[in-house]
Amino acid sequence: MAKFRCRCGEVIAMSGEIPNPLEWHITSDQELEEFWEEQDFEGLQQAARPAFLCPTCERIWIYWDGYEGKRVSYALESDDD
Repeated sequence: MAKFRCRCGEVIAMSGEIPNPLEWHITSDQELEEFWEEQDFEGLQQAARPAFLCPTCERIWIYWDGYEGKRVSYALESDDD
């Protein structure tokens, strides 16, 4: 099973349960429009960047260049000014 460890220590499974409740797919508004007009939903899914949400710290991990590329993490910031 493919998995990785979040910075908080949580192990995030990339495979297993389908659909994966921790996996999201990110696409630009422009890409969405192009695939939507063509009703090419399979192409949309392939073009979208995979992302995973850590259930513990809510950090988001995005694979901007697909599953084989480097993942980048984004952490929540405080709304306190």
